[in-house]
Amino acid sequence: WALYPQPAGGEPGLLAQRYADARFQAPPAPAYLERRTQMSNQDDPDFRSDNFALRLTGYIHIILPGPYLLGSESDDDSRLYLDGVKIIDNSGRHPMLLRARWVWLGPGPHLLEVEYAQRDGGAGLKLLLRPPWRKGLAPVPLKSLTPTDQVYDRQQAEYLGARASTALVPLAALLL
Repeated sequence: WALYPQPAGGEPGLLAQRYADARFQAPPAPAYLERRTQMSNQDDPDFRSDNFALRLTGYIHIILPGPYLLGSESDDDSRLYLDGVKIIDNSGRHPMLLRARWVWLGPGPHLLEVEYAQRDGGAGLKLLLRPPWRKGLAPVPLKSLTPTDQVYDRQQAEYLGARASTALVPLAALLL
């Protein structure tokens, strides 16, 4: 999988950056490894404040190709990007709200990015997945995630996604 930079370390999780405002404009705190795919102000002390943002980046590793249902359930804003393309936009002030989308995933690593913003009131974020062989959405398994070695800006992420899809075109032609 030479199309992607090698994930940092061998520990599962996502690279996280926390911002002191909900607009991603304040300088972020130092990056850390996030090992949760479900967070809420009821269970997690770091989710009990208002007006903050969180950016998570990493790779989701897919073994079996097929249709996957990816979901983001959040209280306030969340956006989910896969290989640099926004696939879920769950923006706005709202209570826990689920948005999900079917995507076809080939085997290998796929760049996953999540942007979450908490404004006020309740707070929560859940990353959900339904593989082709299962029924119902469930939390993304932590063991299928590895952090990136850096946080990519939108242009870098889109470039990585374009490289991955361009490389699949000749492979698909061989299968036809």
